[in-house]
Amino acid sequence: MNSKAIRPTLALLLLFVLAPLLRAQSPPGPPPGPPGDTMKSLQEIWEEIVALKAQNAALQGQNAALKGQLSDLWTFLGAPPTIEMVPVGNAGNPADTST
Repeated sequence: MNSKAIRPTLALLLLFVLAPLLRAQSPPGPPPGPPGDTMKSLQEIWEEIVALKAQNAALQGQNAALKGQLSDLWTFLGAPPTIEMVPVGNAGNPADTST
């Protein structure tokens, strides 16, 4: 038998030997015993999601109100304020205390 014929035969042999071993594994079931301290029930997770959604809605309302106030301020001032960006460690910046 030549080496080219041995490779497929060896692959088939390994497949037939390993296939039953892979099939013998059972699907994971529920963990044994009661839930640990760090585990949460689905009800607890759901309640947290509902609370976060309510918090998100409140923050979106606050954000919209702040955007309106900023728009009113820009209208009052005539233009958006200019902000100068300076790098940290700039000795010429009086507000920089890192130097």
